[in-house]
This record gives sequence, structure tokens and C-alpha cells, in this order.
Amino acid sequence: MKRLLTLMALLIATDAAAERWEHYSRSQEATRYYDPVRRVAMSGMAIVWDLHDLTSEAAEQGRPYLSVLYPTEYNCRHLRTRVLSVHKMAGRMGSGAQVSEDTVVGDWRDVIPGTPEEKLMNIACAGD
Repeated sequence: MKRLLTLMALLIATDAAAERWEHYSRSQEATRYYDPVRRVAMSGMAIVWDLHDLTSEAAEQGRPYLSVLYPTEYNCRHLRTRVLSVHKMAGRMGSGAQVSEDTVVGDWRDVIPGTPEEKLMNIACAGD
């Protein structure tokens, strides 16, 4: 577990905008991508960076943002997920200044079949 936490810390330190994103889903609100380079899977757990490139500008406390990054953890054996932090970015595709950051780790929740979250879980957990 300590090894996984160390890897996670290294992944979080990497510049999101410099990565190559892979498309996995689209909705009216956002086009979703994941970073195959910052995907770690071992011992039934996986971490992947999830990028939501918004279709329209949003704002937090009057500060506009166009994309949101979610480092996300999956329990591959129990089909559960939790968001590790939320980074709202001023630019498209995780670029620009960080508008806000919420580093409170979310609660575990079940992954619902047929959702984009299930698709990303399958990607994140592949090969584990």
C-alpha cells in the first residue's frame, strides 16, 4: 500500500497539460479523457487521471474555468471508485492556471454499469 501511495504522489506532481490524453466518453456537459501515462494498477487497485473538458465555461467564485482534472482511484475487485482531488483549470484540456483545488479524498461509491465511470474503471483496471 505504501508503494501505491508513493506512486500516486509522483503522479500528482506531473504537469497535466503536458500529457497525451485519450478520449473515452462525451456528454452534453463535457468530453472526457484519461491519461494512459499516469495510470497505475496493482493489487486490485488502480489510479488514473480523468479530464473533463467542458463544453461551456463554468465559474467558481467569479473565476472562469474550462476543464476539470480528477485523479481517481478504483477498487477493481469490488467495483468501487473515489475521487482523490479536484483541480479546476482555466484552460482547455487541463491547461492554464489552476482556478481551484479540492484535496479532500471523496467517499467510496459503487460504479454503476453502463456509465462513463464503468468504462474508465475498465480502462484503469486493465492488466491488473
